[in-house]
Amino acid sequence: MDQLCADQGIAHRLIPPRQPETNGLVERFNGRISEVLASVHLRNREELEATLERYRHLYNGQIPQKNLGARTPVEVLKAYYESNPDRFWRKPPNPPSPDTYELLLAIHDIEHRTTKVRSPRTNGFVERMNRTLLDECFRVSGRQTWYVDPEEIQRDLDTFLRYYNLERSHQGYRLQGKTPAQALKEALGREDLPPVIPEEDTETDETAA
Repeated sequence: MDQLCADQGIAHRLIPPRQPETNGLVERFNGRISEVLASVHLRNREELEATLERYRHLYNGQIPQKNLGARTPVEVLKAYYESNPDRFWRKPPNPPSPDTYELLLAIHDIEHRTTKVRSPRTNGFVERMNRTLLDECFRVSGRQTWYVDPEEIQRDLDTFLRYYNLERSHQGYRLQGKTPAQALKEALGREDLPPVIPEEDTETDETAA
């Protein structure tokens, strides 16, 4: 370990004796990384390294930390450098300024598609869908459920999306009373479609149990 750190120019620092809270900070950060990696499907080492690099930029330069007084780690480091330059062997570099939204999309492997130039109706479709979600899903379920965590919101959203795509007829000029699933089957010439919401792999869970 010491040899590897030396080869990479990394200072290997140890925590003070009888200070388990220092380990807790490291473990919490590792937990954050685990949550990010658990939310994406990585096909090879290159994708893993790219995801970690995106998250490093996002965490250090874009996300304010409560324990740092609502500042980012880079902001705190640069402020400390201004008052203690002799403790640094080089000036902290300015971090890249990637778009936070684009970084979050990349971390979660979401493709960001933009609308065509001078085609505001495309935005209109998206805005109408958002309004439908608000009126028919969350303004209904929200009166019946006091949401405690995101998983409960996702549960009700999944239920509505199944209804929206498989049962709810659409009266717009494109679907003309069909459900989205019916229109897609006709367009693809298929009798069935994959589940709207992927089913959880219960066999794997049962085998592991």
